[in-house]
Amino acid sequence: MVTVSLTWALGWYLDPMWLPNPQFNYLYGSYGLAVISAFFSVFATIAELTYVMIVRQEMREPPRSVPLSAVYVPASSKADSTF
Repeated sequence: MVTVSLTWALGWYLDPMWLPNPQFNYLYGSYGLAVISAFFSVFATIAELTYVMIVRQEMREPPRSVPLSAVYVPASSKADSTF
């Protein structure tokens, strides 16, 4: 999508006669939607790569040591109260 959008934009900018019927060769709403789609595709790719890098880094790190006495603290129930 990015390649098609850039090809169309450069062809239109550098030579308006590059397509037949130059009177109809103008950028319209569908081209704008294609550019927005390409932007979101690039953004999603960068976000996915960042996420994968973070997950892989966390998988390479050793597990954090947690004292076993602090892992589980039972909550008091109302049945045990003396009220």
